[in-house]
Amino acid sequence: MATEVDLPQHVLESLPGDDISIIDFLAWSLPSCTPIHPRYTRVEKFLSPLTANVERVDDILAILSPPNSFVNTLANKIRDPSVQSVQCPHLVIAQGQRFPVWIITFWKKLSFMRDTQTNWHAAYHELAAQLMFKPDDRLLRCVLDTLSRIPWTGQVRVCQNSIDIHKLWVFLSKEWLSDDHLLVMLDLLQEDISTKYQNQIFVENTHFMNILTAAYHKRTQYTSERSLRWVRERGQQLAAGEKTHLATIVNRNNVHWVALIIDFTHDRILYGDSAGQPIDRKITDVLGWWIAYHTGGSKFLVTGLDISIQRDSHSCGMFAWDAL
Repeated sequence: MATEVDLPQHVLESLPGDDISIIDFLAWSLPSCTPIHPRYTRVEKFLSPLTANVERVDDILAILSPPNSFVNTLANKIRDPSVQSVQCPHLVIAQGQRFPVWIITFWKKLSFMRDTQTNWHAAYHELAAQLMFKPDDRLLRCVLDTLSRIPWTGQVRVCQNSIDIHKLWVFLSKEWLSDDHLLVMLDLLQEDISTKYQNQIFVENTHFMNILTAAYHKRTQYTSERSLRWVRERGQQLAAGEKTHLATIVNRNNVHWVALIIDFTHDRILYGDSAGQPIDRKITDVLGWWIAYHTGGSKFLVTGLDISIQRDSHSCGMFAWDAL
């Protein structure tokens, strides 16, 4: 299969460079994809066993790509070694022409860029709208300045986790935060904890409760299961007083983020839900079993964790992190 490194240099030069800023990336005018007539929706019509008869595509942006979903299908099919070239039956101007297979790689890259640009346009408009009402807000100005400096693609590394830059637009939108966002935010929380307390607190990622729940459902294997060794070590350290707290964010029923702290100093579970709901019985059962196992039967009191109440349908992840 053709890869991005196989794209000719003159083709790469027709696209935004990976190092340009998000603001500069938004200024690029990318060609849109074109719809396909139903008669051309068979992938086989695009793939040919014959060699390409067009080796150099001088105006590659004039060869409009099929819809994004169809490009992904083509990218999977191009792995077939019998495919030697690509035809464009969806374009009248390209009839009889067979292009190198790298054109699908190009279309896929273009598809990614279009989606990324659409998302960042929405985020930028949201930021601009807020700046209209708060033109002197230092945080908003800082965000705008950041968008003019960081590249539009790549990764941001924070402690143990990283996140693709093209996913950061969500922080400026009304979209729901994903695991990727929360993992990085929990890393930032770990960094923000003062040196005095860093050695006392476990800040666990969003998978912790899922893993603990899995352990609960196979309790007879808990002491011997090698994959659960680190969970046992967490419990042992907390019970022995080597650590005092475990903090994490839980995805409740896969639709809602909540904050959770297990306080082994005061024998309590602090739970914060920005929707104002009490702790789920399934969570208390799992935590109760785990705590009792490592403390010799202790029962922790469940109490509320101070948290803001959300007035929308998307802020739960940010509120849970803020509560921690």
